[in-house]
Amino acid sequence: MNKRIFLFIALILIMCSAAGCSSKNDTSGQSADKGKEAAPKQFEADGATITLTSDFIETKQDKYTFQYSSPNVLCIGQKELKTDIAASGVTISSLADYAKIVMQNVDINAEYSEYGQSLYFEWDKNINDTYYSYLGFVTETDDAYWLIQFAALRESYSGLRNDFFTYYDSFTM
Repeated sequence: MNKRIFLFIALILIMCSAAGCSSKNDTSGQSADKGKEAAPKQFEADGATITLTSDFIETKQDKYTFQYSSPNVLCIGQKELKTDIAASGVTISSLADYAKIVMQNVDINAEYSEYGQSLYFEWDKNINDTYYSYLGFVTETDDAYWLIQFAALRESYSGLRNDFFTYYDSFTM
């Protein structure tokens, strides 16, 4: 299987662990500014929108369709056109195929689960003696597949997991 088309996915997952997820700040969902609750904030990129909180800032990355980070969370999205996948010689006949290829190409040992019209999977990774936990969603449009990831320090993950689902629920293409 031609792995070049999916090489960037590996980079996304590696970068996710290295950028923006290293803060060991409070995970209560409150803004870092004066203990105020962070307000919802909508972000847009390449025809997609997602609502996170005002704690997030956009970080431009050529490798990703979008990247947003807060003191405790990293959110990365990558759109991959079906025509690009087909041109690489890879055949994907379902969203489950796409999820399996993503996990296989970046050595994630996880099972995927259904979530509405999407699939999600969770995994942990140790980077430089720091453990991170990830939640990745894959979804499909007529012309593309999307991989949306959230990451946090492992000890913060369980307190943030429901927020990740809420953020993902706001994702539209």
